[in-house]
Order: sequence, then C-alpha cells, then structure tokens
Amino acid sequence: MVAQHQMDSMSSSTPRPCIRRLSILSVIAGLSCYSLTRMTADLSGVSMDAIIQMTQIMAAKSMSSNGSKHKPRVFLGISSQNAHRKVEGKRRRAIRQTYLQFHHIHNNTADQHRICSLPELLSTVQNPDDCQMVYTFIFPNSKIMTETSAIQDLLMNNNTLGETNGIESKESDAICFKLKSPSDEFEGIMKWIQWSSATIQGAIGESSLGQFDYLAYIDVGTILYPHEFWGQNTIFQNYQPSVFAGMPKKKGGDNDCQDSFCFDHRFTCVSQDLATYLASSERPGIVQGGVGPNLLENVKKYEESSGNEVSFLEVEGVRTIYGEPEQIMNKWEAYMSSIADKFAGSDEDSEEYPNNHANVATYNGNARILVGIFTTNLKQVERKRRNMIRKAYLSAYKKSKKSPNRICSLQDLLKKKVAPDQCQFAYTFVVGGANNNNSNAPTEQVDTDDLDLIAIPRDKIEKPEPDVLYLNIRENMNDGKTDTWFRYASLIVEQKLYFDYMAKMDTDTVLFPHPLFEKMEKWPKYPNNRRIYGGEYNVKRDGEKRQDLLVGASYFNGPFYWMSPDIARFITDSEKCNRTALRTSAEDMTIGNYINTFPHRIHRFQLSRKTYDHPFKDISHFQKRWGRYQRKFKKLHKF
Repeated sequence: MVAQHQMDSMSSSTPRPCIRRLSILSVIAGLSCYSLTRMTADLSGVSMDAIIQMTQIMAAKSMSSNGSKHKPRVFLGISSQNAHRKVEGKRRRAIRQTYLQFHHIHNNTADQHRICSLPELLSTVQNPDDCQMVYTFIFPNSKIMTETSAIQDLLMNNNTLGETNGIESKESDAICFKLKSPSDEFEGIMKWIQWSSATIQGAIGESSLGQFDYLAYIDVGTILYPHEFWGQNTIFQNYQPSVFAGMPKKKGGDNDCQDSFCFDHRFTCVSQDLATYLASSERPGIVQGGVGPNLLENVKKYEESSGNEVSFLEVEGVRTIYGEPEQIMNKWEAYMSSIADKFAGSDEDSEEYPNNHANVATYNGNARILVGIFTTNLKQVERKRRNMIRKAYLSAYKKSKKSPNRICSLQDLLKKKVAPDQCQFAYTFVVGGANNNNSNAPTEQVDTDDLDLIAIPRDKIEKPEPDVLYLNIRENMNDGKTDTWFRYASLIVEQKLYFDYMAKMDTDTVLFPHPLFEKMEKWPKYPNNRRIYGGEYNVKRDGEKRQDLLVGASYFNGPFYWMSPDIARFITDSEKCNRTALRTSAEDMTIGNYINTFPHRIHRFQLSRKTYDHPFKDISHFQKRWGRYQRKFKKLHKF
C-alpha cells in the first residue's frame, strides 16, 4: 500500500485539475534528438488563481465530454547522462526492453497500463488515453555552463548537441536539455518539470497528447516494476491533487526531507497542479534553482499560495539497481519469474514444439545437459587443448566411487557404455569436418531431420578422436556452425537420448563442475524445462555498428550458454526463425537474436562466474587456472 506521511485536507469536492488539450514538439525523422521550435509561452506570469480556475474549467469539460472513468496518466522523463556513453547506452537499451515493454509481454492485462514513447504517441497511437504512461529519455548537455531561466532556453537542437558534445545519437525517444550542472539531479528534475509543464500548457506545437495528471522523473539506473507500480499506488488508480511522491530514503539532512518523509531524487512524481506551480520561475518568494532543499521549499510555497496541503507519498514498485547494466536484466528476470503466477494464461500452454518424450532420465532427480565444446582441426594447438581439457574438468569425477560417469562423452552414451541416469553432463567436441578447400561444402546443415546428413561418419575421418563430433560443414565460427550444432543436439533429444538442456562452450573456457552442478539443482527439469535460455548477460548498446541487426536488449556470452530443447528447435527451424535476416558477425549475438524472436516469453537464467572462467587461450594459463580451482575444491571432489 502507499504510505501517506503527511495527511492532506482536500475534501471530496475539491476539483480535479485536468488539462484536456496538450501540445508538443513535432518529430522530425533522422535527427539525433528532437529538433525543437522555440517556445512562445512562459508560465511565470500566470497567477495561482488563474491556474486553479483553468484546471477547474478543464476538469468540468473533461467530465462532461468523457463519461468513462479516467485512468490517471503519467508523463515520465528518464534521465541519462552523456558521460560513460557505453554503459549508459546499455542501460537505456535494458530499460527499453524491460519495464517500458511490459505491456508487450502481457498483452491480456498490461494494456490497461500501457507505456508508450513520445514518438509512438505522436505517430501511431490514435487514442492518447490508450497510453497511461508516456516517456522520453533526457540527455543533459555537459558543455553548456551558462545560466538558463527562460523556458525557451531549456532545450537545444541536434546541431548544437553535435557541436558541443561531439556525438550523434540515433535514439529517437530522447530530448536534450541545457543544464548548468548536468550531474545535478535536482536541477534536472526542475528542468523536466518546467519543460513538461510548458508542453502540457500548449506552449509549442499542435499535437494533442490527451490529458496528463502527473509528471514523473526517474534515473536510468532505477527500475520500475509495473505490477506493483500500478497495483499498489492508489494515486495511479484514482487521481489525487497536490501530491509529491517518491522513493523513501534514510534521513540524512534537510536537503531531501520533509518532516518524517525523505525522498530519493532518483524517482520523483508530482501532480499536475503542483508541477504547474513549480514550473514558474518568477513567483513571489519562490526559491530559484532546483538544487538541495529548494525543491521542497518551493513545495511549501505552493501550500502557502494555494491553501492546499501537499501529500507526501512513498511510491511502491520503484527500485534503484546499483551495478552494471547486466544487473538490470538479472533483476528484471527475477521479477518476471516472481509474478508469473499473477498472469495465468499469458504464457501460452500450447507448445509449437511439444515436450513429450519417452525414456526421460534424470541424474539423482536433477536436470541433465548436453554440451558441445567448440574446437577445430585446422590448428595443431587445438588437438593439444582437447587433450588438456580431457585431463582437466572432463575427468573431475573419474576417481569418484559414487559418480565416476557424472561427466561423460555423448559417444559413450550412444554406444550404451554409460547409462543415461549416471551421466549429468554429456559432452562432445564439435568440429567442422568437411574439406575447407571445397568451396561447395556448406557452412551449415539445419534444414534436415537426418542425423546422418549433419554428421560425417567416423570411418570417413582421418585419425578420428572418439569424443569428437565431425559436422558435415566447413569449419567456421560465425557462419552456421553453432546453428548446425543446436540442430544436431535437438535431433539427438528427439530421436536418441533426452537431455533437459543443450549448451555451447569454448575450449578456452575453464569449467568449474562442482559450482555448476550446485546451480543445476535449481534448474527446471522435464517437463518444466520450456522456453529457457541461460548464460552470462551481455547487454547490447544502442549505437553499435550492428545496431540495425540487434533484437532485444541482451544476449548471453559465447564462452558458455545453454537453452531448452524447444528453443533449440525453434532457432534451427527456417520456417519459424528468419536466421538469414537476424545473423550478425558474432555467433553469440546471432543466437541471442534468434531467441529474442521466439513468440512467447523466454525465461532467462543468469550464469555465475563462479561456475567458469574465461578466456585462457594459452594452455599453461588454462592449466594454472584449473589447478587453483582443483586445490580449492579438492575435498569436495576428492581428487
């Protein structure tokens, strides 16, 4: 529930301020930020009585013209610094693909609280009220240090940004502010309130955006959990005037506290009537600037001028995520998993690739995995590396009395030298076995269900190794070898031996078996191993050279990632997955693109670095790293 720290005395007859007609800037395609026309109106000369009278009139018009219950709407500014561009770009992409896309994930329920970008609202949304929240990212200009006070000076166009910062942003859902101190969040909050209030009052443009009730400001490192945000905050269910809402913060001084309520500047939300007052820079007694206590001092001025007591509220469902952008994805996945049962039916029960298999085996009740360790025959050092790996983690359990075959080769399983329920981690080295000098030899084999066409018979290979799979393709890294492996693995599951998961791993990856098996105890096993993709997050950054080919916010890094059989079947189904259009120059990113086009929600599992280390291309360095692990877990593994 929303905690109210200061009771407001507004009666039920108090009019609700509603601004029905909103005008905004025109969107010009191809600019890095919106190219903005000069504002011709300023709110500083409007009296408080006039503002209240105007909102009363507009509220009456709204109620007479719209008999349906209005859902309070929010205009959200998401602050993102230009400094640390790579990390910030990743954060923005993560945010775009998490809470800003929540309604796409749960169409049957979340349309009630749809979140739209400003360009989307202007160009494709017919009824503005269909978007309960409208957002835009905010970029400060770090090179402009002159004082700005008039509203028309708050913004700068694309050309100015390019000249002062030397960057070109292709992010269409962003506007640029001139700030005296770009790192000052309080100044950023005040500038956002000023600009958005002027926009709502119709200072520029002719585009109607509908009615807004709250203006909100959030940091790009803060995440919004929609189910709690919309469901547990009453102000977003029924409009409340004279509201100042935010995240709670420990009391640490007067700068951000109002009586017993302290707010964190990383999220602030104010009602439209309060925002209109705060946006005026020339009111009698108003404190200039937005830093420190000035924001709350101006809220007090509003109370004195209007006679309305402001309600200071704690907002639920908003949390700051400290750390790298990958943490945003990890926290979001945990959140989505925690609310899955609240959206019954949103994850369709029907399966395009049925998970109904015979001869399913588990390892002591835990999931089993098939791992392709990618190597090559083109370099002699790779043969030495394979021998080293066989003596390292692949032999970790050979001397165990209870589970000597916990790690075994796929070939031993197929020859029935090892029982399936005795092997939890089945591996095979994966090589492109076709003649690389034959330009007619394919680089992939996915459009077949015949295992004998995908793999070259061992008797046709010169000096074959017993635990190596020789694919009937030319050796390559990014042109289809991974696709071919997952096609082969999915067919093994369908036709030969069942595994709960299949994975790809590199030979310069040092695997730590014991921590991995501990993690696997929590992995869903048959028949619940559906739509699962795991590994170590890599968040894609907007503005990368391969940006046009990126799908989704993230993918899992190539050293070690895995997926459930239905996902493997989908990404190698040419009728379902347009692999040609989604392919990039990096195989792990390509696989991520494939998976991010899967028609249903994917469950992502973060892989801890405690389970492996990478890269160790030098054999001696690999052996030293394995030795350190071996000594650390000697008692556990009984080496």
